[in-house]
Amino acid sequence: MSGANILSFPYWAAGGSSQPDSMSLTGWWRDYDPALPWNGAPSIGTSGAADRYLTTSGTPEQDPGYGTALNGHGTARFNGGKKLNAAVSFDSYANATSVSGWALLSPITATGGDIIRDSTSSFVVSMSVGAVNFAVSTGGIGTVTVTRALSSSVYSLVTWKYNGVTVNVGVNEIPGSAGGGSTASATIPMTLTGAVTVGTTMDASLAELAMSDTVLADADFTNIKAYVNARYALSL
Repeated sequence: MSGANILSFPYWAAGGSSQPDSMSLTGWWRDYDPALPWNGAPSIGTSGAADRYLTTSGTPEQDPGYGTALNGHGTARFNGGKKLNAAVSFDSYANATSVSGWALLSPITATGGDIIRDSTSSFVVSMSVGAVNFAVSTGGIGTVTVTRALSSSVYSLVTWKYNGVTVNVGVNEIPGSAGGGSTASATIPMTLTGAVTVGTTMDASLAELAMSDTVLADADFTNIKAYVNARYALSL
């Protein structure tokens, strides 16, 4: 048995997919290279499709730079004035009443900024001072927001999910988990026509970002945490 298997095997939770590439992801970006586009990594979903890439905002000086590598893996350095655009609209990444995902990032300062959002404000994962926020709405109307504490200058795994009934966010945990995370009731169909941007006004290094148009299982989120700990030599 290889060393990698010895390291990772004990962490996998029963009932979930053990690695992200065996999950149904609609977007998955890691190993950043400033030579854009940032192509999607393949999974059993559409994340590796030819149109699932993040590209320049149109102004080269707004493109993220290369951050400090994390265990040998490239990171994208956003400094508050950088952002990336998705090639396809929000309906390629989510359904009206189901979305989930994660971001592995290190906020550089305690300021705010959007991690990922759509242009109608139906879906926004953002940072504020010392916190991460996940909000859903119908085109900015009837917004429901959940919040979880987030530390700066260290890598954290931000997780989120919405199933058409509850809005959930977490940091280094299953989103909305008992004794952790944050959850709120909502029966809001998200508008799916908006453009998707990553990193708008965000001051952080981003190692990995993923989206699914399904609601990932709790066991999947447990396994995602084990995966990022193993891949990036973290202890979240």
